Amino acid sequence: GHTLGLRHNFSASMDPLNYRPEFWERYWNNPPTTDNKNRSVSEVRNTFTKAGGNLAGPGALTFNFQRQGQFLIAAEKATEDDLMLAVIEAGAEDLKVEDDHYEILCPVAAFDQVAQALEEADLEADSAEIAWIPNSLIPLDDAATAKKVLRLIESLDDLEDVGNVYANYDVADGLISE
Repeated sequence: GHTLGLRHNFSASMDPLNYRPEFWERYWNNPPTTDNKNRSVSEVRNTFTKAGGNLAGPGALTFNFQRQGQFLIAAEKATEDDLMLAVIEAGAEDLKVEDDHYEILCPVAAFDQVAQALEEADLEADSAEIAWIPNSLIPLDDAATAKKVLRLIESLDDLEDVGNVYANYDVADGLISE
């Protein structure tokens, strides 16, 4: 089978002057910004264990993700041509057309320039962030597995110290219904 890679960005309210970033990797990777790292690790480990997952060693899955600027824009806000004209000169590397939105990807170094180009073109992004983008996706074509993975992602998202969850799965269209 395939190994599903997850990256987590922990965040919790705390004194920013005492923030000490660290990277740990399991089937996830995170810079913890929590005031109780032991609690956070325990909660994530328990969540994985309950879902039948395992934690991997440092560096085991980093290659699955690339840090990039990501902008999401609702399809009704612009045309593909308008977006391409606005962001290509600013350093955008990819423009993906999805069913209901566009996804613009750029190097982290070009994030501010792409944001500025969108603003100058009067195109407001619905989401703009530096994100961990998967290099490739693992197809989930079994409904039971897909539901299990989605429950795991939801459980991780519900943890107090988890700010973001990034994953490299792709659920086949129509495989599961709400």
